[in-house]
Amino acid sequence: MRDIISPHISASIAPILVNIYCVSRVAGNTILEREMEAAGKKREKFRELASNRTDKALEAIERIGNLSNRQLYEWEAGEVRKIIKALRDEVAKVEARFEAPNIRRRDRFSL
Repeated sequence: MRDIISPHISASIAPILVNIYCVSRVAGNTILEREMEAAGKKREKFRELASNRTDKALEAIERIGNLSNRQLYEWEAGEVRKIIKALRDEVAKVEARFEAPNIRRRDRFSL
């Protein structure tokens, strides 16, 4: 344990740090190990949710594309432009949220 402590730390503080280190060990894990394990779980949860939500979003976009069938639906070019703009705007907001995570929710879409 003494080899972990920097030589720049005074001899009077070193025993305190050793005690803190020893006390911080819980069930054989250091605080750092527990933080790394928690980070791994967060990463796993992110990947799971991101995959599921992205799949659902892509399926929803595909269903919007199904509205292009002129045999089943009648629409105007302006309405299509409005839909496409709303989708692009929302994707831009998602990108911005990953760059600055404090950006929040959208307004509801309406034609």
